[in-house]
Amino acid sequence: MTYELWKHVLRVELDLVFNVTNAAWRHLQQDGGGSIINTASVAATHGIAALGQAAHAAAKGAVIALTKTLAAEGAAVGIRANAISSGLRQIPCDGPGSRRARPQLPAVMAAGQRPAGS
Repeated sequence: MTYELWKHVLRVELDLVFNVTNAAWRHLQQDGGGSIINTASVAATHGIAALGQAAHAAAKGAVIALTKTLAAEGAAVGIRANAISSGLRQIPCDGPGSRRARPQLPAVMAAGQRPAGS
């Protein structure tokens, strides 16, 4: 994985979560509370070695940590925060590295393989 790809993935999968949450936070406080639902991934807790998704796993792990902290900070003002962790799915994608990962994904899914470390 290149450093450029690492930065891109963190910008798309972590920085955007922070920026949207930051923009919404004051409105949720003014309204007396609300709910934040973030999208994480099982890659954050189990890893997906076959696909070489280190940046994705790191970003989604950070989303989980951010969400837990937001829940703790928001509790006093009625703001709830939760993260949903999806599993491995085959979806059409055209992101960086997807052409390398795409041929491997059906074989991993068909074999019923679990992510490394699970």
